[in-house]
Amino acid sequence: MKSETPPVDSVSSIQWTPILAKLEAAKPHLVRAGSVVAQRRPNRSTVWVVRYPVWESGVRHLRSIYLGDVALAGQARSLILQWREEAVPPLDRIKAQVLQLANKVGQLAGLSGRARKRLSCVLKPAMEDPIVLLAMSMGVFPVNNPLIRNGKRRGRRRKSGLW
Repeated sequence: MKSETPPVDSVSSIQWTPILAKLEAAKPHLVRAGSVVAQRRPNRSTVWVVRYPVWESGVRHLRSIYLGDVALAGQARSLILQWREEAVPPLDRIKAQVLQLANKVGQLAGLSGRARKRLSCVLKPAMEDPIVLLAMSMGVFPVNNPLIRNGKRRGRRRKSGLW
């Protein structure tokens, strides 16, 4: 009589349980750093592992958690991303979204990459004021400011092309 093989979902859940326990143990390190990477074995097969750094007495050690196949790697990657999103305070998340919005508004306004960088440098200190942050979350940005658009700064003037 043939032994029945368990369904695919139960096999992956059987494999996922010990991996989840190891990931939970390494959660403080994975929130700060670490990634899911593919490793090549000597027999040319590819396996997936989670690599993360651990600092012990001032020395950095790389640790690994063996995952195996692609499905488990996808589950681990999504779990780590979820942990990292939960670790970011809501106000910092809003500030990051405002900077992304400023970049998109700068692209639509026709600003160059350097001008968009100047725009984000101007906005970072301004985001400490809650009213300014609220206005920027609604899309109010100084994209037509000549100091941002042209990059003219105080100090020595530029030399002409003849010099």
